[in-house]
Formats: sequence, C-alpha cells, structure tokens
Amino acid sequence: FFFSSRRRHTRCSGVSWARRCVQETGYNTALSGMKQDQQKFHEALVQTEEEFDRDLQFTEQKLMIELQQETKTTEDLRQSNSRLAKEIKKFEERNNNLDGMIKDLQAQLDQLEEEKM
Repeated sequence: FFFSSRRRHTRCSGVSWARRCVQETGYNTALSGMKQDQQKFHEALVQTEEEFDRDLQFTEQKLMIELQQETKTTEDLRQSNSRLAKEIKKFEERNNNLDGMIKDLQAQLDQLEEEKM
C-alpha cells in the first residue's frame, strides 16, 4: 500500500510538473507570438506612416504644379483679354470713323444730286 501510494504521488507530481511545463511553454510561446505580432504591427505602422508621408508629399507637389499651371493660364487669359479689349476699342474707333466718312459721303452725294436737278 505504501509503495502504491508513493507511486501515485510520483505520477501526480509528474502530471503537475508536465502541466506546469506545458502551461509555461504555452505562455512563453504565446508571449513570444504576441511580441512578434507587436513588432509586425509596429513595422506595418511605420511603413504606413512612411507611405502616407510619401503620398502626402507627392500630392502636395502635384497640387503645386497644378496651381502654377492654373496661375499661368489665368495670367495668359488676363493678358489676352486686355489685348482683345484694346483691339475692340480700336475697332469701335475705326467703325465710328467709317460711319462718319459714310455720312460725309452721303451728304456729298445728296449735294451732288441736288446740284444736278
């Protein structure tokens, strides 16, 4: 009976030790896995931040180029409008001069027709 009791006690100790060992190993494995996951997450986060910064810089550069192009286009249109306004003014002056000449010629024609009669 004593031997049997001792044997059960040894077996129980072995099981307890095994459980403890498995639990510690499982804990250590889980902890190690968690640390690896944290490292991967950190790397992904840093990579995401770097990609965001690169994308932001690229977008800012693209917008600056577009702004410069739009500014140049606007300035070109202003200059063009200014030239057109000057041309329109010259055209109106020539038109008025021609209208005046037509009136003068019509008056001369009327006078010549009166003289004929």
